[in-house]
Amino acid sequence: MWKAGIIIGIAVFVVIFVASAGLSPLCGLFCVSPLAGVVAGYLAAVFDKPTTGEGAARTGAIGGAIGGAGAFLGQTVAGVINAVFAPQIAQFARRTFGTITDVSTTRVVAFGWGLCGGLSDIVIMAGMGALFGYVWYRFVGSKNAPAAPPPTPPM
Repeated sequence: MWKAGIIIGIAVFVVIFVASAGLSPLCGLFCVSPLAGVVAGYLAAVFDKPTTGEGAARTGAIGGAIGGAGAFLGQTVAGVINAVFAPQIAQFARRTFGTITDVSTTRVVAFGWGLCGGLSDIVIMAGMGALFGYVWYRFVGSKNAPAAPPPTPPM
């Protein structure tokens, strides 16, 4: 689970950082996190090969949460960058939507969104990881699970 979590965490850090800083924080939260959680949970189950459905779900959830830590860092760093460039964001909002926003409010919202979005990334990726760790067990792992020992006859 560590190997899958770290691999996905590094990849998702880069993708969410670029998506959140360059495009929109919503892109990283609703597009990247669920898919990365699916991959992290499935890979964690493939690497660890748990023998029960509960173990597969736990392994997938932990792998997804470890990957979610990378997503949290990417989203938070992107929030800091967006807060630094808040004057441009506030000016764009005034021009486009006609809203009256000051720079300090825009900075707080940009950083807060990065922080809350990053925490949401961890939860989403852990949940999807648990689900697809269990999916791995149902389709692949249960076929490879050791057979139960025969029952002992009563005396």
